[in-house]
Parts: sequence; C-alpha cells; structure tokens
Amino acid sequence: MMLLNVVSHSAEQAREIAIYLLDRKLIAQATIGEKKLYELNEQHELEGSKKFVIKGISKALLFDTINKKIRKKYPELMPTVFAEPLIYIDSEQNETFLERIVKV
Repeated sequence: MMLLNVVSHSAEQAREIAIYLLDRKLIAQATIGEKKLYELNEQHELEGSKKFVIKGISKALLFDTINKKIRKKYPELMPTVFAEPLIYIDSEQNETFLERIVKV
C-alpha cells in the first residue's frame, strides 16, 4: 500500500484529479489540502506559491499507471506525483481500502 501525493497547480485541477482517480478506483479515498510551496528565486530569497495537494491511499503497483494517466491528462501542466509507503495500517481498514481499489 502507498499514500499517493499529487501536488497540483490549482484547486480546480486538484478536484479534477481526485474525481478522476476515485472514479477509476485508482485510489480508495482522497483528501485535498492547500499548501504553500517555497523555492529560492534569483535573488536567493524564499518565494512561495499556492499549491493543492491530493492524498489518497492506493496500491504501490498502481503508481506507474496513475503517473502515466495524469501525465497524459495534463501534458502541459503536469502536477508533481510521488508516493510514500504505508508501513502500518489497521488490517480491517486495509481490507476496506482494498475493496475500493481496482484489482491488479
């Protein structure tokens, strides 16, 4: 199992991605949160921009499929996609999540 993270460029894009992934049973659930992403500008000062992070529980074997589908859907404005392994999860909840995710 993994915790999928998608860092999108707008609230609208985040909502579209969450619906897209849930509808295709690529994630079991989704949370969307607004975050501030900081990078150094040319003057070596922190510059922040508003981003929206979608998090969803999925199967690690689906990461490449999810990444390719998002890349195909947003070739011009590709969000950042990465995953974190889920080391511990309640076994009963895990079964519920697995029922909501496409079989691999």
